[in-house]
Amino acid sequence: MKTLAFGGASLVPLSGAFAGKGDGEMARVRMTRTTIKSPITESDADILRFLAAAEILETDFWQQYTEFASQDGPYTDALENIDDDMPTYVTQNTDDEFSHQSFLNAFLAKSNKKPVNLEAFRTLPGSPVAPLQTPRLTNLMHLNVDTSWYLRYRSSGNPDFGDTFGQAVNITNRPAIPVHAQASYTTTRFRPLQYGGFSFRHDRAGGASLYDALSLKCSSLLALRIVTSIEEAKCALRNLE
Repeated sequence: MKTLAFGGASLVPLSGAFAGKGDGEMARVRMTRTTIKSPITESDADILRFLAAAEILETDFWQQYTEFASQDGPYTDALENIDDDMPTYVTQNTDDEFSHQSFLNAFLAKSNKKPVNLEAFRTLPGSPVAPLQTPRLTNLMHLNVDTSWYLRYRSSGNPDFGDTFGQAVNITNRPAIPVHAQASYTTTRFRPLQYGGFSFRHDRAGGASLYDALSLKCSSLLALRIVTSIEEAKCALRNLE
């Protein structure tokens, strides 16, 4: 266990590393006060950088969902038609993504490995009616979503043995957030929510699977512990959905 420690203390607890955006900043500060005794390999750093980039992209599109979910209006009402706690879930999940990206980049920097910065690619326009008019990394106004997972999880077939599954809903080049003033929508006619709802679940399943696959490639116990810890947090969120 000593080889997994920061300065004689165990790895940053999940409650501190993944609880929210503010706690992600606390994780960053805590690392600056300690010394990593077990350096990671360059291949492990590549894995963590890949995951950090994925977390930054996730943070970008979850933040766009949160901007609308935190407002009163048809979008929030439609979310609550799925589940009363859905707006809160969207907001809290955004905080989690901030925490994940902050933790991974802070760990890379403390390990004397290059962290990930995608700001040069923040050039896409967001929704013209978004509360924050800032450049984006992801485009939620022209979304293509694979919805085959909905049928796959309800089927007796197994994709590992060659079974294939069709689309539950065809979502091609569709918006997942409002692209017009919310006054022009009604809760029952808010089609973008359908696309966003399927996208939420697709992202959660894909993210957990990605961490699971890359954990098998880790060459150090320290990197393995980090990857599997974040994977556990993502699986918990997926189960809540």
